[in-house]
Amino acid sequence: MAWYKWTRLDLQTFSGAFPLNRARLFDDLLVPVNRSRLSIGLTSQTQTRLKIAMEKNQGLKTQVEELRKSLEEERKLRPASDTRAELLTNLAALKKRRATLEDELSAYGNSDPVKVEQLKRAEFLAKEAAMRWTDNYCSTLSHFVRQTGVDVEDVRKYLDIGEDYEDIY
Repeated sequence: MAWYKWTRLDLQTFSGAFPLNRARLFDDLLVPVNRSRLSIGLTSQTQTRLKIAMEKNQGLKTQVEELRKSLEEERKLRPASDTRAELLTNLAALKKRRATLEDELSAYGNSDPVKVEQLKRAEFLAKEAAMRWTDNYCSTLSHFVRQTGVDVEDVRKYLDIGEDYEDIY
């Protein structure tokens, strides 16, 4: 660790920034430069973070106070009564019922009417696409066979279409 020999300018610069006991350590050259500068940086960083945290804390305290005031104002606007208590009880019961109905609906899984309708629609679209492809394939195959005179089985063999292929009509 390198020791630094202090000049008068250095001592004047740092003497105002440190308490008396720290300044004496520097005067006596008992503290290495690297550690002293590191501690100065950490102290200023810590003070900055502390200042930011205190400002944030103060802002949160004012926000909590404002929320408490608005809560009290709302409570004044809605005085407690038997009908209000009854309605709140009814609301809680309805929320529980809604939760149980949603659980029941999720238990049905694929039996959900909306999902069943989506599956039917997807099946219909897939069948239509298959029929369209088959129609295109058949018309292209017949045109190719007429133009070239090649046997249909040879074309199917060349395209790797198995013998179990059936036209959808």
